[in-house]
Amino acid sequence: TNTIRFESNGQDLGNLDQIELILSGGPTNTPTPTPTQPPGPIVVEAESGTLSGAAVVASCAACSGGQKVGFIGNGSANSVTLMVNAPSSGSYTLTLYYLLSGTRSLYVSVNGGAGVPLNLSGSSWSTPVSTTLTVSLNAGSNTIRFYNDGAYAPDPDRIAIQ
Repeated sequence: TNTIRFESNGQDLGNLDQIELILSGGPTNTPTPTPTQPPGPIVVEAESGTLSGAAVVASCAACSGGQKVGFIGNGSANSVTLMVNAPSSGSYTLTLYYLLSGTRSLYVSVNGGAGVPLNLSGSSWSTPVSTTLTVSLNAGSNTIRFYNDGAYAPDPDRIAIQ
C-alpha cells in the first residue's frame, strides 16, 4: 500500500477538486514487458525410474548423470518406467538417449497403452546415441515404460520431452 501525504507549509490549500501527481526520476510511460522464453525440455534420467525384474542401474562415464539402466528386456518383467509431468495434454516429441552396439528393439508404452516398437542401432555400449518419436501425454503425471518381452533391449540413459 502506498500513502500520499499533502502538506500545506502553512498555506491554505482551499478546496481540492483535482489533484495532479507529477512523478520525477524516471519515464512516465508504461514499461514494455520482457518476453518470456519458451520452456526447455523436460529431462528425466533413466536411473530415476522404477526398475522391475532384472533391470539395474549401471555406471556410464559418457551418460548424463553418469548412469544408465541395463538388462531391459528378455522377459516381460524386465523394464524401466519413467514419470513425466506434462504442462498440458497434447503431442510431444520424446528424444530417447540410449547405448547399444548392434541392432535391438525397444518398446515404448505411454500411460499403459500399447507398446510402440523402435528398431534401434548403435556402435558402442559406451557412447549414447538418440532417436525421437511423437507421444501423446496427459496434463500432469504420465508414465513411460521401456521394455522388450522377447529379447534384450538397448540401455536407456535419459529422455527429453519437448
